[in-house]
Amino acid sequence: MNVKGNRQVVYAEYKQMSSFKIPDGIDLNDKKQVTSWHVYWNVLYIQYAGTDFADCVKIEPTINAEEDFCVKRPSEVEITEDEWDSYYDEDCE
Repeated sequence: MNVKGNRQVVYAEYKQMSSFKIPDGIDLNDKKQVTSWHVYWNVLYIQYAGTDFADCVKIEPTINAEEDFCVKRPSEVEITEDEWDSYYDEDCE
């Protein structure tokens, strides 16, 4: 029960997904081909072996989470205790 001293909130989590096409013949786990790779601001960056970080290949998503994001139904919903009572006024009963 949600009462003062035992506050609860509902958290809804929305998962987004982007998809990036890896160039043919590339194995991202092969350190002989790829020094490093990461996704940052929804762009895949690949640093090929023997190249500088500044020369990373930038790949835009083929499925873009930012365009396809939908808040109709969350991926997960849970009721949890509000650790900080941050959503309730002192006078709220």
